[in-house]
Parts: sequence; C-alpha cells; structure tokens
Amino acid sequence: MPETGPPAPQPAPATTNHTQTALGAPASKGGPCWVWRSAVGPDVLRDPSELPPSAEAHEARIWSNHWGPTWSKLCPAIMHEVKGANVIVKERGGQVHELPIHRVLNWYEGLLVLDALEKGGSEAAWVKELSTILAGERAKLKNGTFSAFRYVQKKMMEIAVTGPSFVDSRGSTCSHRRVLQRSSTMPAEGTAKDGWYQVQALVEYLPPWEAFLHKRCGMYQDFYMVQWASPHDAVDYKSYENGSESLKGATWEPDECLPDDLDPLRLQVKRTWMEKQRDRELLLEKDRREREQREISRVAGDDAARHKRTLEEFQEAGLPKAARTIEDIMNPSIRHGVLHLPTSTDDKEIKAGWPKNDADFPAGYGAADPPGCCKPECDCMEDWHLGRAGVDSKKPWIDVPDRAKFVDTSLQGFINLQGLVTRRGQVSGNHYLEAVHTNYQRADFNDVSHAADLSRVFLAAIREAAQAIPLGAFLGEDPDGKGIFREMVPAFCGAANVQALMPVQFLPTSVPHWLRISIDSGEAWLNGEEIPVYQKGHKVRVLLTMGNFNAPSETMEAFIDPHDVSNGGQVMTHRTAQLVKGISTLKPTGLRQVLEQMLAEVFDFQLAMPLEAPIACWVHSVVDAALALRAASVGCIVPRDTGN
Repeated sequence: MPETGPPAPQPAPATTNHTQTALGAPASKGGPCWVWRSAVGPDVLRDPSELPPSAEAHEARIWSNHWGPTWSKLCPAIMHEVKGANVIVKERGGQVHELPIHRVLNWYEGLLVLDALEKGGSEAAWVKELSTILAGERAKLKNGTFSAFRYVQKKMMEIAVTGPSFVDSRGSTCSHRRVLQRSSTMPAEGTAKDGWYQVQALVEYLPPWEAFLHKRCGMYQDFYMVQWASPHDAVDYKSYENGSESLKGATWEPDECLPDDLDPLRLQVKRTWMEKQRDRELLLEKDRREREQREISRVAGDDAARHKRTLEEFQEAGLPKAARTIEDIMNPSIRHGVLHLPTSTDDKEIKAGWPKNDADFPAGYGAADPPGCCKPECDCMEDWHLGRAGVDSKKPWIDVPDRAKFVDTSLQGFINLQGLVTRRGQVSGNHYLEAVHTNYQRADFNDVSHAADLSRVFLAAIREAAQAIPLGAFLGEDPDGKGIFREMVPAFCGAANVQALMPVQFLPTSVPHWLRISIDSGEAWLNGEEIPVYQKGHKVRVLLTMGNFNAPSETMEAFIDPHDVSNGGQVMTHRTAQLVKGISTLKPTGLRQVLEQMLAEVFDFQLAMPLEAPIACWVHSVVDAALALRAASVGCIVPRDTGN
C-alpha cells in the first residue's frame, strides 16, 4: 500500500508512447486460469495491484482494512481464446470476458496465492470456498507441496510483477509484468530533492502472493523492503502502515513505486530470497520424508507383530511355523496359508489335494453352490483344462427349454450378421466366428495409431532406464524403490503376453549376492551383505525369469549402477522432457488430460518443466501413461456423461 512516510522515488509521468508486452500467456486454449474479482462491494472485475486513486480512497481502505484477500478474490476460469494482447475467458458462473492478457493469472500462480492464504490462516470466505480445488491440486503432487522457488526460478526471475501503469526511465508504460533490466553496475548515487529520496539498499523481497497477504503490503505486486538513506535511515517507521517492524529507516514499497534504475538491486535481493526459499523447501521436504519413514517403520512394526501373532496361532493349531500366509484380498484381517506345495505337475498329485467336500474347505468358506463340490472324476482344477465328454458337465439349474431356445435364437441371429462375422470351421469341425474388420476402419485411425506409437516409445524409455538403475533406488530413502522391477514388467512383456499380466513368479537367474528379490512379489532390497568395490563404469547385471500361466515365460534384463547412490531423479528429467513432447498432439483432449494427470509427479505441465522424482516414481508414472495410451489405441474414448 502507498506509504505515508518518506515516499519512494516516483516514476516520470506517462507519455503517449504506451507499450504493452504479453510476457507469456497465463494458460493454453481450453486450459484453466484465474481472474480477479472484488471481494467487497459490487461483484465486478478488480485489479488487485492497483493503488488507491486518491488520498481519501487510501484513507478509507485503511480504516476499513480493505487490502489483500478482503479487497480482491480469485475466481477460476477457462481460457477460450487468445486474441493478440487480449484473451477471452469464461468463468465457472458462465460470465465471458475479453481482458488484457496481463489481467489473467496463471493457474499455478493462483494456487500459490491460495496456498499462502491458507497457510497464513486467512479467514476470507472465498479462500475457504476454493479449498477443495487447492486440496485436489495438492493431491496431484507427490509431496503435496507447491514450489514457489521453482516457479520464481522458471517464470519470474527476470520478470517484475508491478502495477497497472509502470513508467520506465524511457517514458514507456508497462502493465502488471515487465522485464527487469540487467546491468553489471549498481545505480549511480542520486540526490534527494523535489520529493525524491535517496535509497540506501533493498533489504528484502516478497513475491506477489506473499505481499498480497502481508499486513504491511496488501496488493498483488512484488514488494521490497527499502532502506532509506540519511537522514531517514534513523527514523522508526513501525507505526506507519507500510513501515518495517524489524529495521529502522525502512518501509515496504510496491514495485510500481520504485524506478527501473533499481533493477540491479531488485535482481540481487530476489536471488537472496531464492536461496532462502530453496533451503526452506528442502527442509520441509526433509521433514516430510522423515515423517513418512517413521510411518513406514510403524507399519512395518505392526506387520511384524501381526506376523508374530500368526505364527503363535499356527503353533497353537499344530501347524508348521514355516507356513507362509497371504492377506485375504477382501478382508486383510484374514490370512491364508499353504501347508504343502505340490512337488510336481502330475495330475494325480494335483487332484489329490483338491477339495472335494465341505470339510476340505477352511471354516467359513465353501464351493459355489450350484454346482457344489468337485467330484473325483473332475478335471477343472487343471490349468490346461479343456473339458472331457465323460465328465458330467451339465447345468440342470439353468438348462431349461425356454432359456436354451432364446440362446439358440440369439446366436443364430448373430451368425446371420454377415457384415459383422463370418462362420468358419464347418468342414474341420472347429466351429467359430471370425470378425469382419475390413469394412469398419475407425474414423480416428491416425489418432489411435499415434497413441499406440507413443505407448511403445514410453515402454522403450522404461527399458532404457533399466540399463542403469542407480544403487540409491534401493538404499531406503525412497520407499517405492523396492518395487521397481515389478513396476517395469509391462516394458518387458513381448508379443507372447500382450495382456501384460503380472507374473506369478519372479525367478532370479542372475542376481548379485547383496541383493534379495522376492520370488512372489518381485520386490528387491539390499540384504545387508557388503557391496564390493566395482571398477568405474561397471554395471551389475540382474536377470529375472517371469513365470506366467498359460503363456511362455518372459525375461527381464536390467543393470544396477553401483557407483550412483542418488535416487535417479536428476537423470530422469531429461527423459521426461523428451517423452512429453508427443503428448501435446494427442487426441482427443480427454486423453491428453488423463496423461497429464498421470505424469503430474514427474512433469509440471503448468510450468512446462520436468520435476525431479525418484526413478521408482518415474517408472510408475511412465508405465501408467504407457498402459493408458495402449488402452486408448484399442478402445473408444467418449465424453463423460455429466448428466446435463
């Protein structure tokens, strides 16, 4: 807010040379953005960076405390069209506006505003109304935290967020955003005269979302704590509405009230803020990970205690302690175990252990009835079962004349649809229906082909990443690291396993002695044995045979880099940047939006920049995206029915 103490040097009056440069669109067409409206009085569009037009208006706002969130509010909108320096946006209430591009706020920047207001304890009603949006956007982030450091680094390091009418030293006028002037020299010493006061230094910087909430600022501009030169440096401005509470002779000033000659000082104090903000965010991330690790340890302790109780129950029941139990898929409080595994695949051994009466089932469980328990001659427990004519396979409870008649009529009607199917096997006796596909090529063939191609590119990137998995992925910092081989399965499934089903076994063919891999789950962890010192550049081979039912086994070959103790996040950013290039041309739009959500942990689509994520997180996100692309290439995506 404007000062009532020593005024900052005022810019020269505006000239007729009015220029407006759009420093980047706030959103792509069809993307989300924000517009500012009044939080008090008539519900109209409002500029939150604008200074009060007169001393009387300034005084009135001071007495009524109409600053920041009590004066202006954010409203979500959709970017419909960009028309030169203007944009057309549509608010959720249906209002459509054509505004200068600088009056529309970037979606991520708006989330930083809401985040700052929520953390600052703002009681504004509109902030609470938007809390659901904020929570939803937080949920898309792996650590649930918005990074002001990354945003300023990417979008605002060279940009000043100023007022609606900033006049530079050349007499040109800029609105809301302007490029900071770079200079290797500090501004020349000035003279205090004619209402101009000397600036000794810029001490602190506040980005606009923090200044908007700050009780000494209250407008949406960059704010700087200005240390005034003598004789004002000894004055205590604490009682002024913009006076510093911690430093004598200093006041908080908006960017609009400081001349562009001070841009080198702006950049200097901004860099200092960046360093401090980076350290703050790193500390918060460290605390979050420590809390997660404590929770993991607590859960692991609970699991160990539950396992101990299970062993005690086994002992009481006279069962062997070595029996391995598995959680029930529907009720985790119940566990199942196998006492004796078959020693061969011989029919007689498999049938001998198959339940054939109610007493063979655990308490509370039984066979589906109808048809009831298996009989001694049944062969349905065999994985290769095709059915035998000698086995009574009739289903009298559904084999009624009317039903059989309707089924035969429906089947014959389908056979007669010669434009859809062709009947085959009448000579050989292998009766089946073959689909006719030549007459029904999809209208979106090029779109689904692009999705299929992109899916293959994503899976190839996974296989490439598997050739240099950092040892740090297994060191415990990333709790998801132990599941990295399981996550990579779809990338190593060939044509023999087109459904990419999860293998039933992971058999280690070649694994270093210091690494353990679960045969059942594929999880990997360091077993505590000493890791030898390998020659520089050497990578340790891991070869797994993935066993499947009714399909040939697949092989996964990966390599661990024993010299890389990082979690792989920095290396993955380059691969991420390459992968997302193909997403922008995906159709339909809904598919692209789904992909953006799936990749939100590894790429910030608002800032158009890759995010550092552990390699296990990266693999999970990229595999999910690849499978979604593959599903889209063989399915048909339709708009969701909203009920309207």
